[in-house]
Amino acid sequence: MKRDATSAARRGGFTLIELLVVIAIIAILAGLLLPALAQAKEKGRRISCTNNVKQLMMACHLYAQDNRDYWPFPNWESNASGTPGWLTTAPYNSGDTWVGLQKGVLWPFLRSPAVYRCPSVRTNTPQFRLRDNKLSDYIMNGAACNYTDPPGNKWYHIVQFRQDALLLWMGPDSVNYNDGSNSPDEPISQLHNDGSTFGVVDGHVEYMKYRIYRALEISERATRKGRFYCVP
Repeated sequence: MKRDATSAARRGGFTLIELLVVIAIIAILAGLLLPALAQAKEKGRRISCTNNVKQLMMACHLYAQDNRDYWPFPNWESNASGTPGWLTTAPYNSGDTWVGLQKGVLWPFLRSPAVYRCPSVRTNTPQFRLRDNKLSDYIMNGAACNYTDPPGNKWYHIVQFRQDALLLWMGPDSVNYNDGSNSPDEPISQLHNDGSTFGVVDGHVEYMKYRIYRALEISERATRKGRFYCVP
């Protein structure tokens, strides 16, 4: 009976080879699952970013309804002009994000700093710390004021823009930008699977790969007319 019990105990355990096989299988499964989990996590961040842009575009429309249908000033300025814009009233490096955003004309319709921040942007990087504008990860198209500083800039009604005009997108995560807007020929974010979300003047949001964005921007650059170069 003693010998039989010992044999049963041996049959119930793992040999070293069996243990190594199990570890190898677990490692293979982890290698297959981790990329899928990373993709799912990124998809969630991209959905959150898309919702942010949609809320910002909706706030632009609400602002326009209260201001004779004028689109908000895109904060295009070489120096602090004191003109209230979609993001803030310059300067941009005040150090207090909450106070800075409250000076923007969209704040009354949003009242949440999270809307201005893409979850894919890491705020603890050297690149982020060097940014003059830390208030938002999004940038408005300078076409909204004819790429001109106040007081000589122009203001436009929503209906003056083509309805598929692209007026808001993510700013570059690796390049410093010092105000609240950019020209379409400047860098954009490529954090979302080598692409970015774009706010369209009619209120909806599009996702565009970097190569498609750049090809469209280059094709419009010569004529200065199109979805990006959309000055009325």
